Amino acid sequence: MSNRHFESEAWLRFTEGTTPASTPPPNLKPYIEPSPNKVILDVGCGWGRVAGQLYLEGYSVIGTDINPTEVEYARKKAQEIISPDKPNTLRYQTDDATKYIDLPDESVDGVVLNAVLTAIIPQKDRRSMIEEIRRVLRPDGILSIAEFGQTTTAEYLADYRRHALVTGEYGTIVAFKDKSKTFRGLNDDDIRALKDEEIEYFAHHYTEEELRNLLANFKILEFKKEQFRTRSGKPINGFVVIARKI
Repeated sequence: MSNRHFESEAWLRFTEGTTPASTPPPNLKPYIEPSPNKVILDVGCGWGRVAGQLYLEGYSVIGTDINPTEVEYARKKAQEIISPDKPNTLRYQTDDATKYIDLPDESVDGVVLNAVLTAIIPQKDRRSMIEEIRRVLRPDGILSIAEFGQTTTAEYLADYRRHALVTGEYGTIVAFKDKSKTFRGLNDDDIRALKDEEIEYFAHHYTEEELRNLLANFKILEFKKEQFRTRSGKPINGFVVIARKI
């Protein structure tokens, strides 16, 4: 099965605040003091949950996402919190951050990636997104990541093996349109026969080594293991990473 259709286009189907958002919001304050002069870029902002919070904390914020429908919804939601009395700003734009972010070199103080890398399936696109983020970060700029980690319970380990029969990568799983569907009880040939129209999107769960390799051109300041919840409410390992551009 080719997963080309699901590399980015699947995320265009989410509308009106429906893009999954279950990871905890970032805490940038120990590294970037809230100020209207500090610009934070929220890559993969979806419907603006994290971007709105950062604005309320006092940062100037730019949200970007590949999905123009969600960006437009985020703009509408922003009108509920933007105050003419606040000197900081909140705005949104549409970009495919694996290719190009429409911002100048070294123009932002911090970048937030909240469960975004999970949606980047081709490994080359993961690398190109991190390099594009590095381009727009100012010298010594901060990158904050919250990402799903591979989980070693028997259930997850079995799922990783089964789902790799479809996705071609261990740790990348299928999110079904039918939320009740699973691969349990199916033989390998039945799993490989999954039809494209049954898939909502793919999601990758990272190892610590994968994330550290992606951040080879950053200095890692924090690398914490935490427990998150998936969209369906299942517990899953997670990583919170703070890194500085070098």
